[in-house]
Amino acid sequence: MDSYNLAADYGPSTFDNRHLLNGSAFYTVPQLFHAMPRLTKGFQVNAIYTYSTGIPISPLISTDVSKTNQIKDRPNVVAGTNPYTGLLLATSTASGRQYRWMTNANGTFTTPAVGTYGNERRDAYYGPNFRTIDFSLFKHTPITEKVMSEFRAEVFNICNFNNFANPSVSSITSSSFGLITQTRNGAGAPGIGYGEPFNVQFALKLSF
Repeated sequence: MDSYNLAADYGPSTFDNRHLLNGSAFYTVPQLFHAMPRLTKGFQVNAIYTYSTGIPISPLISTDVSKTNQIKDRPNVVAGTNPYTGLLLATSTASGRQYRWMTNANGTFTTPAVGTYGNERRDAYYGPNFRTIDFSLFKHTPITEKVMSEFRAEVFNICNFNNFANPSVSSITSSSFGLITQTRNGAGAPGIGYGEPFNVQFALKLSF
């Protein structure tokens, strides 16, 4: 916010996931019954659980109030007010939905006087939490003594949790302030990365 006062930008890092919980489990299924061993043995089930708290966000002022031309001015915060609304459905259309996470309707954020800086701490607020459970079923089948096949059925986000991206906070006076319009996507490819909705993929691997 102020290149001559680095202490004013003291705060959590932009990628500060304050609380993380990861867990995994797998189970090798016994042979289902004593016949056709190629079909009834070699099964394995797996599950991965991931949970994290939200990613930091810094509400900003869209204009150059400080007159430094750095365009990273933060507002003043009114003590005793709470900008969080929880996850509230804001709009719903045939093409998508918008959710509200924060609001400035209660006057939490105000614009500082021209030529001054706001008192909001950098990355003082956090976006929505993240959670997902990925499940998979493996089937190991020997083809010959030297060749092994592995068939996988992998289900991402099996509970179809909604994992939302951070809200828009680029301007405290904008009508879109605090609105969430996207979900998280960790891979840049629909359906593949973390944060995507329920999806299934199949794979076949040969080891020799």
